[in-house]
Amino acid sequence: MVIVAITLIGVGSAFTSTNENKESAKRVAFYRYNGIANDEDAIKNPANYTRASASCAGGSHVCGVLLATDNGANQNPDATELSDVADDLWSAEENGSTTESFISMKN
Repeated sequence: MVIVAITLIGVGSAFTSTNENKESAKRVAFYRYNGIANDEDAIKNPANYTRASASCAGGSHVCGVLLATDNGANQNPDATELSDVADDLWSAEENGSTTESFISMKN
């Protein structure tokens, strides 16, 4: 009986939602969106983001994103790390706002 209970506890903890994981990640590095276009491909492209200080005044377009990995000033983010939040970035751009604390918006 004890072994079964331990196994079930371990299995239950494996089922955390993707959003919980995104929100709980320690985010220390801001990457500013530098793309010219505001279409889906541009918003999701890591080459359109560079490490910078966060200074967004709010608005209806993606300004940038906080990520866990700091690649240094003026560097692009890790492609896999940005890919993990790319759908959230595109959703923010489409909606003109976001509820995600790791995404900043601008005019």
